[in-house]
Amino acid sequence: MGSYPFDLFQGAVLPWLLAAIILLLILLILFLVHFRRQCVQREKNNADLRWFSELHLFGKALAESPDPKQMADKTMQRTTEMFGSADSYILVQTTGSDAISHVCAQGLSARTVERLSSEPLHSYLATCGERWGNLLVLPDLSRPSVEVAWQRDAIFQKLREVCVREGLRTLLLVGLEVRDSSYGVLMMGSRKLRIFRPIELRLLLAVGNQLGVAMENWSLHRAAERHSQELRMLHRVSESLRATFDLESQVEILRRELKGVLGTPTFHLSFQDSRDGPPKTGKSG
Repeated sequence: MGSYPFDLFQGAVLPWLLAAIILLLILLILFLVHFRRQCVQREKNNADLRWFSELHLFGKALAESPDPKQMADKTMQRTTEMFGSADSYILVQTTGSDAISHVCAQGLSARTVERLSSEPLHSYLATCGERWGNLLVLPDLSRPSVEVAWQRDAIFQKLREVCVREGLRTLLLVGLEVRDSSYGVLMMGSRKLRIFRPIELRLLLAVGNQLGVAMENWSLHRAAERHSQELRMLHRVSESLRATFDLESQVEILRRELKGVLGTPTFHLSFQDSRDGPPKTGKSG
């Protein structure tokens, strides 16, 4: 009889005590989850700031690269480190008489790389900056709305078909466009649906811009070197031609000096000793 009030108290308080303990555990779990999310977000922000702070080092590394091939390889390595993307494709090219083109790919099948590097997709991707601007993001290639939106662009449909067959779900393209000149494309894909954060897009645009600027500087430097070489060649030709009056020797001098500029030229050289004199002609090749 004397234990009845205690049993009544225990039966009334124990459920509330258990509920309080469970509530405290739930709050603790929520706190830990929130704390973990904050830590992950802080790590992402610190990583983003670190990559932005290292962009000048990346630009310097590109400027010191001797050719576009190494530029593309370094950009591929850097984008992999930044975004963890295993499926990437970089096309760099220059125009002019000594135009070059180089492709760097990672994670994509040989068949896909071959199709992307063949016409008409090669030219289509190389000039994508002129068509779409510096950035094109396709979050989900499998959506029917993508096919409808691009139904009038037959080449884009081929690009989408190639990427879908490769297994890519999300596609992002950065056009290497600098002052109305196209130097290629940086393409990044994901086999799972991926939403790029705004800061990631800005970072990728900065990387693409640095690669485009490096390509432009390399092209300008190469053009300046070629122009300087041609001026030196013209000076040598002038000095050599003034040193002899023999027609065959002059033709040989021109052939030898112009070979480095025109390959193996075939030309005629004619002159007259006087206004009414017969023309003398020499032929190279």
